This record gives sequence, C-alpha cells and structure tokens, in this order.
Amino acid sequence: MATTDSATAAQSLLALYGALDQAVTNTGDPEIEAIVERYLPGSTGTNAGWYEELLGFLNRSSEQGAGGPESPAAPDLGEALTVLRHHGPAPAQSRRMMDAGQDAAADAPQPVTLTAVQLSRMAYAIGALSHLPGYYPPEQWDAEFTQTLQLAGPGNGAELLNVLRHDFGGRNDWPQVVLSGYLTADVAAVPQCYPQIKWVRGRLCVVLTTEFTSTKVSLNDLTNVIDPLNWARCLPFFCAMDPMPIRPDGWSRVLEHFSTLCGIAAMPQMLTPLKYWKGPGIAEPVPQPTAWVDYMLDDDPVPGEHGDGAMVVDEGFIRMTSTVGDPALHGVQVRTRKVVGFRDLGWFPTALFACVLGYGYEGVQMLLGGVAKRAQEGPAGWTPWQPSTAAAGQPASPTPPGKPTPPAQPDPTQRAVTLAIEMLNDCIDEMSQRSASLAAKWAGGAPPVEESITFAADLAARLATDPWRYWQAMRTPTQGGGT
Repeated sequence: MATTDSATAAQSLLALYGALDQAVTNTGDPEIEAIVERYLPGSTGTNAGWYEELLGFLNRSSEQGAGGPESPAAPDLGEALTVLRHHGPAPAQSRRMMDAGQDAAADAPQPVTLTAVQLSRMAYAIGALSHLPGYYPPEQWDAEFTQTLQLAGPGNGAELLNVLRHDFGGRNDWPQVVLSGYLTADVAAVPQCYPQIKWVRGRLCVVLTTEFTSTKVSLNDLTNVIDPLNWARCLPFFCAMDPMPIRPDGWSRVLEHFSTLCGIAAMPQMLTPLKYWKGPGIAEPVPQPTAWVDYMLDDDPVPGEHGDGAMVVDEGFIRMTSTVGDPALHGVQVRTRKVVGFRDLGWFPTALFACVLGYGYEGVQMLLGGVAKRAQEGPAGWTPWQPSTAAAGQPASPTPPGKPTPPAQPDPTQRAVTLAIEMLNDCIDEMSQRSASLAAKWAGGAPPVEESITFAADLAARLATDPWRYWQAMRTPTQGGGT
C-alpha cells in the first residue's frame, strides 16, 4: 500500500504529549515520572504507556482495504516540531486573525492552520518537555522549542521558553504563564482542560466543561457560525459535516467525519451520526439574550448513515449568552460541555486525546477562530442560525442544556441514587484536584505541610458532614437544574 509523506498537525500535537509518556516508559526513572505527573496528572503509574495505546486505537480506526494508502507514521519529537512550524502562522498573523475577525480579511492573506486551542496545547506541552533536561537536553532542543513557540507568543519564543522553564512548575502554574504577557491574547484566552471521569449509561466517559467570556464578539457573531454544519470550517479535526434529512421530531441530523488525518486524500475517517437542536434560552425567563446547541448520538440515523461505532457516547451542549443585553453588541459568555467515550480506548488516552485536540471546546474555537474566518471569507457557504422547530404532534423543544426536566411523577428511589452519585462525584472532584496539587508540591521539593494538614481536616469534615447534607437535600423539594 502507498504511504503518505508527512504527519499532520494533529498527529504532531499529540506527539508532543507522547514524548512526555515516552520519557516515562523508556527510562523508568521515578524523578522523570514525578515531573511528568505534575503536568499530566493521571498519566503515569498504571496509565503509563497511554500514547502507544492511543496510537493503536487510531491505527485500528484508520485501517484500509488492500490498495488504500497507509496513514503517515506517528512523528518523533523533532519531526512533530517541524510539522507544527510548517502549519503555523507567523506570530503577528496569529494575533490579527483571531482579533474577532474585524481586520482579518485585510491583514491576513494566508490561512491559519493551527487554532488558538492547538497553539495553547502546544505551548503547554513544550513547557512540560523543557523540564526534562536529562532526557531532552537543552543544547539539543532549546533552539527548536524557541522557534516553535514563536507561533504562540508575541516575541521570538525565547522569552516564552524562559517563562515556561522558570514559572511553570506544574499544571496549577499555567495561569501564571497566561498572565505573563508572553502568549498572544487569543492563545491566553483558551481555558485549561480539566477532564472529569464519570460513568454515563454504563460507560466510563470523559466529561469536559468550559466557561469563559469575551468582549470581542457578539451573540449574533457566534450564532452565525455555531451550527454543527459549520464545525469543519472552524475545527481542523472535523474533516466534514454532512447534512442529513431532519428527523420526524424536528431534530437536525449531521454525519460527522472525524480524523487526525484531515487534509490527506483518501485517508479514513471516523463516522459518527449526530442529532442536534438549536434554540434560544426558553422554558424560563432569562436576564440576557441566550442561544444554545444541544447534540448527541443519533438514535435513529437515516438509512446507510449509521456510522462506524467507534464512538459509544458523544453528547454535549454549547450555551451562549449576551452579557450586555443586546445580541448585536460585543459581550458574550459561553459555556460548553462535552461527554465522550470511545470504544476500546481507556479513560486516560481518551481524556488526553479530547483535551489536546480541543474536542470539547467547540464554543471556544467558534469564538476565537470561527467568527474571524467567516469575516474573512464572507457568509457564503456558512450555515446561518435558524432555531429548530418541533414537528407537528411533537414536544415544543428539548429543555435547554443544563436544565433537566424532572419527571412528572418523581421516583424517590431514583432521586436518592442520583443525588448520592452527584454528591460523591462533587466530593471526588474537589478532593482529587486538591490532592493532585499537594502531590505536585511535595514532588517539587517544597513540602506543603500546613496545606496538607488543612486538606486532611477538610476531608475529614466532608466525610463527617456529607451524610447530613445528603439527608437535608433528600428532605428538600427539587428546584430544577442549574445553568
């Protein structure tokens, strides 16, 4: 079979993180393992080797029949950095392209391949790699790190590398890098990825939630690009979004083509049938104009468009709210949630894959890149905003995301189980984040004795008081979900 010549930007970005895993698995050095764990919590120990597992999954998903092209081999670190530099914009161009699209057409004649999300993830990975001088010697790698970091920073890359090496001691220090001024505004605006692991309908899935605001675009700007049919124009791992006939219940349909190899002719792609609903913030009064997209696996795809089954859970929402009371004026708050589960892939490589590629950050990239791209290209070819409408005899619309509707006759047993699971997840989420932070500080050689004592006391307090909180919650009538 023929083999393609070069790796893609998505493959190369994953390879930067894979280089961290390879440093762990190739050396067995506990010091290297402790350092990598500070940047990628959960990636070491029993999850070490996640990169090979992910590559195996992607290769299985990309198998072709006889005569088809083979996908390019996973790049090593040097090739990955070279590919990213080839795909990235010049530094000044990146800043212009992402400035809400107002001046993009005049100032940026060349297309931008790397998104702000990708540039953020790239800078994070290079920062982590720079803290492994014994495995990736500065005399060999600093020049390449510096040249690649130019894509994400306003300077020549050396200042950003210096900040990463001196102020970026672990995941909790990333906000210091963001505030340093050595990242471009669009890259600095990308939120960190904090995946949660939860059981969803019997599957261990990754849950990604983000919330952010911007004064650079309006609600109308966002709704003009947020339809899933536009996602392939805004996000590089969506190769195509094929429209399908609207369902009898009024939900729109789309067949999603997903791959890390988009742009390479004849390369295989994951096929996932989705259904989605677009609507304003309804079902209750809202203080500001709101619009949202709710999507999930299509339980009744059109004949011949059932997908390949690689994804067993794929659902979420994008909720957009004007912060100024007028959808035509700049000022928005965006909240996104993505729940994803792949068949035959463990939770950590799934989480890393989703975080690095920005899989759960559709709203972020629509904000940072989609609006700018539409301003540059013009509206032709973009699917405009049109709220979904229910078919005759169907319910008016789904409940807006984040607002689950209680059943007409609540089941006390079901509510008890659901509440217990929610409280347990909240406790685990809070305590695991704090314990990871403490572990990173212990590994860094500065024992946080006082914080450790406080953590132990708080954990004991949660264990003692949560049963009472649970009992009180069970006695309190339900008030509906939060936003």
